[in-house]
Amino acid sequence: MTRSVQLTKKGFLGMWALQTVLDFKTTQQYFAYLGYNDKTSPVTVTKGRKEAHQLGKIDKRTLKAFVVGAHKSGKSSLLKKALFQTVTGKEPHVATSASQFVVQSVKATTGADGEKFIVLQEIPVENTLAVLGDAKQLVTADVLVFLFDQSDPASFSYISNLMVK
Repeated sequence: MTRSVQLTKKGFLGMWALQTVLDFKTTQQYFAYLGYNDKTSPVTVTKGRKEAHQLGKIDKRTLKAFVVGAHKSGKSSLLKKALFQTVTGKEPHVATSASQFVVQSVKATTGADGEKFIVLQEIPVENTLAVLGDAKQLVTADVLVFLFDQSDPASFSYISNLMVK
């Protein structure tokens, strides 16, 4: 017997948000296929981050966050918790070799719709300096999340060294 899995509206919108963040050109092609063009585009261009910050308002519906930290600092655990998966702390550590993504909806305290999506992207330690040092990649993130293990001083030192660089 097979179990039928249905995609909820929130799940579909989350996947759409992830698709748009990762590959906007493909999203534009989907819109063109659905009959939208430049004049009738469903995409809303929002103000720049600096302008929005000065106004104290975020118009974007999807925010992207880079999650960085030393080995064993809890990056993957944070992503699992965002998916409401149980993390006991007894799982064996598995080093992440490629970026992992999680999309989660969050309730916004402002705005008409009251819901936004946050895309969390775990950056592997090996790629951290390359990503944070590349202005083109860095500008795609709305938020940087720095994680450290409070029981490991080297973990905090890693983060502080990243901040200096």
